[in-house]
Amino acid sequence: MKRYARELSSAMSALDQERWTFELVRPEERRWISRVWNHHQSARLENAVARYALYPLSLRRHAANLFHVLDHGYGHLVRALDPIEPSSRATI
Repeated sequence: MKRYARELSSAMSALDQERWTFELVRPEERRWISRVWNHHQSARLENAVARYALYPLSLRRHAANLFHVLDHGYGHLVRALDPIEPSSRATI
């Protein structure tokens, strides 16, 4: 999936930049639990918190006409995405 994201991002950057704008948003890798709790499960807990709580919260800052979630394992993100309503855009 990372390669697909890289290739897709590269291909999209070749499109008309005046007409289209793109932003690749990835989850941040944070290690806070494993710094204080050295346990084999701490990495799993950090990944779960990041994937299901922090990443969806960070996506709420972004609005767009189109979102493309690359991995079906991140389908839960659809609820956090805020599409721009077509009627709220200025048309020329």
